[in-house]
Amino acid sequence: MKVLFLLEQIEVLALLEDPSDVNPGVGGTSYLIPQLAHRIYSETKHRRSNQIELALGCWNGRSTQDDYNGVRVVNLKEPINDQCHDQVEEVFDITVATGGALEAIDTGLAEIKTKQIVAWIHHPFDKRKISIAKKHRAHIVSIGAIQYLSNVLYQGRHIHIENLFGQAKIQEAAASSTRKATPLAKNANTIHIGYMGSLIPSKGLHCVLNNWASIKAIMSARGKSIVLHVIGGSKLYSYEESHPYLPCGIHYGERLEKLINNQGIEDNEIIFHGVLGKERYQLMADCDLAIVNPDGYGEAFPATILEWLSLGVPPITANRFGLGDVAQYIPELCIKKPKHIAGAIAYCLDLEVAQFKRLRRKCMRIASLYDSKQKHIIEQWIFALECIADSENANDPRTQGVTQKYAFQYDEYPTLPMTCQIFYDYLDMLWINLKNRSKQSQRRLISKLRNIHRLTQAQSQK
Repeated sequence: MKVLFLLEQIEVLALLEDPSDVNPGVGGTSYLIPQLAHRIYSETKHRRSNQIELALGCWNGRSTQDDYNGVRVVNLKEPINDQCHDQVEEVFDITVATGGALEAIDTGLAEIKTKQIVAWIHHPFDKRKISIAKKHRAHIVSIGAIQYLSNVLYQGRHIHIENLFGQAKIQEAAASSTRKATPLAKNANTIHIGYMGSLIPSKGLHCVLNNWASIKAIMSARGKSIVLHVIGGSKLYSYEESHPYLPCGIHYGERLEKLINNQGIEDNEIIFHGVLGKERYQLMADCDLAIVNPDGYGEAFPATILEWLSLGVPPITANRFGLGDVAQYIPELCIKKPKHIAGAIAYCLDLEVAQFKRLRRKCMRIASLYDSKQKHIIEQWIFALECIADSENANDPRTQGVTQKYAFQYDEYPTLPMTCQIFYDYLDMLWINLKNRSKQSQRRLISKLRNIHRLTQAQSQK
């Protein structure tokens, strides 16, 4: 069985020399693709039966590597030599495509000869990707419980396999940190808060800055000062960093700059570190608290939360969308709206040292829980790929039955409360879309009225 995993960012092959290493500073999905492919390769290479021949496919550029730690690298845009009659276009049994690659297949940017497609979808309520997957008769794999249930609304039952997560390398990278054992001791005058993620609107840094006055008031009332460490930039997902001072696009940068000025945030209160490699874990470990996307809109699998938890840093976050997979274990740190950030910070500051130590230990135990699932996740993938490959084509009703039964067989989360949360998120998303449409209608109406006014003025002048 020949299985092709399509890469999102080719540069990850050079940056991530060891597949088991921490994220070198690329998007979470881009990091997971070669890691998962290599783990499946390592697990199956010594098995006598059901051999899986794995390859990594470069569709949006060319890699100089032809091998990645034993996994073959294929340049899909490599032209076939017309003079070599023996050379034929390779056909794969299964191609695994994440969001960007799936769209590339649909638009023809990625031309692949494959018998079946697995759409590895990473975001909740991703109706567009679901539609593309249906169009190409692809098998759908969702990564998180919340995200899986959201896509059930569009697709029905499908395959659910969580993302890989390992905490050992994260802790190893942070080992040289100078972090104190009790960071929130009563004599600590400065509280360091971490924020890590791509600097794009959906990640919610503006929500933190918009509530800076209330956050600072909480600190001042307790005789504390604050430093916000912003780790990441828009190039994390290969977006342009066109702002002259901030590591993000020009429009979002101007929005953040305006908030910084309006909120009176001083230069020594916020530090933009940009996109960092593994050295970011030392910085993260030195933080007392973290804030992860306080709005939570559209988040997928909560890998960022898990990284903070691995280091024993309590993350304040929203218990919605994909964040809810992990946030459900730390209700004391969850907020309903960004305006509640200050209250969550106050809760942590008011804990006794022994209480805060227990909270840190709880954080690390949650990360250990997810770390322990790695072997199971690899076996789930191998089983799913074998079930799909065993069918003659993607429409074989026997395979569809197997994969659908398999999807729920590995759904270990309580569905009723999560379904209620999904329904709330769905209504919220409809309301946001309705407001956006209303604003667009208002703009069109204003534009029409202005044109009428201009025509009236022009006629009166004649």
